[in-house]
Amino acid sequence: SGIRGKNSFSGFDLTILSESIRNKNPIKISRKVKKILVMQGGSDTSCNTPKIIESLNEINEDIQIDVIVGASFECWKKLEKSINNSIHRVKLFCNSKNIGKIMIGNDMAITGGGMSSLELCCLGIPSIIICGESFENETASLLAKKGFGINLGYNKKISKEKIAVISKELMMNYEQRKKMNKMGQKLIDGNGTKRVSSI
Repeated sequence: SGIRGKNSFSGFDLTILSESIRNKNPIKISRKVKKILVMQGGSDTSCNTPKIIESLNEINEDIQIDVIVGASFECWKKLEKSINNSIHRVKLFCNSKNIGKIMIGNDMAITGGGMSSLELCCLGIPSIIICGESFENETASLLAKKGFGINLGYNKKISKEKIAVISKELMMNYEQRKKMNKMGQKLIDGNGTKRVSSI
């Protein structure tokens, strides 16, 4: 954790998480990835979710895709089309109250660079981060540098091919997923609220 100025504090150890996340145990890493979580924040202003679902058609493995969208999501037509055209089983969750429960049912995630990336970090869920906003890139880059997540940055024109290749590589790399799982729990242990209140 770093300190900026006399009364300014920052660091992953000060991350404040919802009860839905804090009450869950981190996942155990399986050799085989059976479920992939796709979430791009509450609104997904870049409309990445349908593109990610379509990119996973390049992966010829038996997987289920869990998709979480928020109340302000607006890309419904493209999402519906991508789900209908998916070769995989897709389960859609909209504006869910217990996101933690959905998250821990997955082996890896393709997420945005906002709060969800920090929640996945705490739960030890290996993640590929696609930033939906340019400001998310700082946090996503730092997570990747510390050993959690693969940051694909902020790129509105990111190709389905690139998403598919990186996803397949992470799926096949059991050791890398194990390292991300351990590092995630180390970076964000869920006790940020206590630390903030003690400050």
